[in-house]
Amino acid sequence: MITSVLPAVRDESRDDLITGWALAARGGDSDAFDLFVRALHPDVRRHVRFLGADHQGAEDLTQDTFVLTKGPGSRYMRQRASATAPPEPCGHASPAP
Repeated sequence: MITSVLPAVRDESRDDLITGWALAARGGDSDAFDLFVRALHPDVRRHVRFLGADHQGAEDLTQDTFVLTKGPGSRYMRQRASATAPPEPCGHASPAP
């Protein structure tokens, strides 16, 4: 089980710390990535449980979430997905007569 490195209280300084770790992790700092995961893991797991996953499913999905953010292809995958996604409709289509 991963334990959080931050108190449960939400405040601006907590958000600033997490943002700093995320930026450092993006630059390749593995210690910052570890702190980032430890800080957000309980929140992500709680959200996944809220969405309906059982305990083990929530653990697996939470782990997968962080593995995908750390993976070497994560930035590529985001860019690729946005480049190949079909355009969003800009309004409601009228039913065909």
